[in-house]
Amino acid sequence: MAPLVGRELLPGRLYDVKASLTVAFRYGRAFAGSYYHPASSCRLGKVVDKDLHVVGVAGLRIADASILPRLGSAGPLGACLMVGDRAGRLLVQGGTRARGCEEDGKEGGREGGRAVPAKSATGGVSV
Repeated sequence: MAPLVGRELLPGRLYDVKASLTVAFRYGRAFAGSYYHPASSCRLGKVVDKDLHVVGVAGLRIADASILPRLGSAGPLGACLMVGDRAGRLLVQGGTRARGCEEDGKEGGREGGRAVPAKSATGGVSV
């Protein structure tokens, strides 16, 4: 096997992790990365309403893994595809506008910690 083994690339001579714990931590900070899928930073129902509008921000929707309340044990691809499908359908249908979207001229608001659909002049939900 010796002919197949080349020189050590990482951590290499630059970081002699066997020399001290400080060097090992420095190496870890320099080369550590996340292989996890960032998610749940704009949870559905808290920051984003059921129509994927960001509460209180006119004309902005979120359609990615950040709206998922939590990730399952598998990768998020399936859930992200469903979110994308939902977003596409909402865009085609026009979707409902949540209160807080100033573009529809209605005052923003939340009830019980969730976004509330805006009412039209006739009392129905505006589309």
